[in-house]
Amino acid sequence: KNDFQRNVVSLFLDLTAPKHYLSLHNIVREGHACGIVPGHWVGPYVLCQTFKQIMDNNKDCPIALYLVAEAGGIPTLYKSRGLAQGQGGSGRDGEAEAEEGEGDGQAWKPLLILIPVTLGVTSSINPCYVPQILTMLSMPQSL
Repeated sequence: KNDFQRNVVSLFLDLTAPKHYLSLHNIVREGHACGIVPGHWVGPYVLCQTFKQIMDNNKDCPIALYLVAEAGGIPTLYKSRGLAQGQGGSGRDGEAEAEEGEGDGQAWKPLLILIPVTLGVTSSINPCYVPQILTMLSMPQSL
């Protein structure tokens, strides 16, 4: 388990080596088209879209990504879409949804689920969210 966690964390190391897919260098390079500029604040939706673009362009990455983001409204997590992403699919509406045990022969990849949420309209988190955030981050599956 520790080796796996180290491998996942290494994806975020701020190094220019290709295996660090989600490094700041890669985020700035890939997110330039979305308006990401070094030294400027980036909203959660734009950052998550950039992560998705990086992962879509690097199919050899050892993890898959499921971006739970809809156009407006509350993000909804769909098990079938997550399964499809973990099995190398797109997990989008209108495409074949994977069921447990099915797939197109590709190996299952660990799945990083991103849910872009803004927790306040100011520069600080609304205190009403703190207990739920702490509970979520205490889960062993949380990064």
